Amino acid sequence: MKTALLVASAFLVFSLLSAVRADVPPPARAGISTKMLIKAPLTGDDTREVVIGSAELAPGATLGRHSHPGDEFATVVQGSVEILFDGQSPKRVEAGEAFHNSRGVIHETRNAGQGPARLISTFIIDKGRPVLEPAKEAS
Repeated sequence: MKTALLVASAFLVFSLLSAVRADVPPPARAGISTKMLIKAPLTGDDTREVVIGSAELAPGATLGRHSHPGDEFATVVQGSVEILFDGQSPKRVEAGEAFHNSRGVIHETRNAGQGPARLISTFIIDKGRPVLEPAKEAS
């Protein structure tokens, strides 16, 4: 319970910081480490930008329910994750596989394996918006 509370608190802090500036790196939080690799304008569209980042999730760690102000294209490079969508069965994605989350779709990504899970994500998002926008917990 304490770990879940710490992760949720850190997630909230990261969300608040990233809401201020999309280029603010996320703080360290229990079970999750992230790194922005590059952020650049989308050629031909001044309203959007591309952000590529990496994330490592410890066993059982979750990013919490969230959405993105654009599309996410991700590849699992180590381990396995589950993507949970409201009203649907979880989608398991293994190392070497990729997935796509559409703009605005609320989902949760969690490590489904026994070891660390590593992902590389490319986001095409609205310029100046945070990459990750927290969602309310499901009732």
